[in-house]
Amino acid sequence: MSFLSKNAEKNLAWARKFLGKYAPEFQFRWEIYFALLKENLKTSRYWLDAGSGENLTVEQYQALEFQVGTDTRRPLANRKNFVRARLEMLPFKSGSFDFVSSRYVLEHLEKPGEVWQEWHRVLRAGGKVLVQTPNILSYISLLPRLLPYRLKRYLLIRFYLVSPKDIFRTYHRFNSPGKFTKMEEFAVEKLILSEDMHLHFRPLFFLSYFVHILTRFGPLGNFRSTITAVLKKNV
Repeated sequence: MSFLSKNAEKNLAWARKFLGKYAPEFQFRWEIYFALLKENLKTSRYWLDAGSGENLTVEQYQALEFQVGTDTRRPLANRKNFVRARLEMLPFKSGSFDFVSSRYVLEHLEKPGEVWQEWHRVLRAGGKVLVQTPNILSYISLLPRLLPYRLKRYLLIRFYLVSPKDIFRTYHRFNSPGKFTKMEEFAVEKLILSEDMHLHFRPLFFLSYFVHILTRFGPLGNFRSTITAVLKKNV
């Protein structure tokens, strides 16, 4: 997995073997997201990847009539099919797309309501949005909010091997399951809450495995770390 650190990739095979034995129903968050992405791209002709980063996802899927990624900075890896823009002011005509995807972007938005309005505008009638974002109700998101930004940045670089250029401020203003179910402009088609397994350090892996098992029961599922949702535009 190109988006995993070398240390995480090294532990992935071991984690798959463990989970296959003790939690065979488990899916990694990226497996959930990309399965839904492929499913929706099969019925889409015009696709916008919002907050596309290095634009690698758009590069992987070239069979559509039109696909484009957008972000606030130009990618180094893939500049084809890319438009530099803010999500609050997309440079596209109304009704330009039938599918919008966005992965780990919502938590960085200072004004998420404006972005949802733009997605609603550029989508055609019946168009869909696929998003994946952290759940603020999870301990993974809740505890770091108590730390100063500089300390969080240091921990991400030192222990999670995140590149400084890939660290952005978070606001978490649209990061709970209830936010999705209360929207007027969109109707929820799928809302999946999953636990993010830590692959960098095994003690943290076993902690996240314990949380996965614990949150299988009833309303405790609302405290899982990752939200993946498919929403359909209301006319």
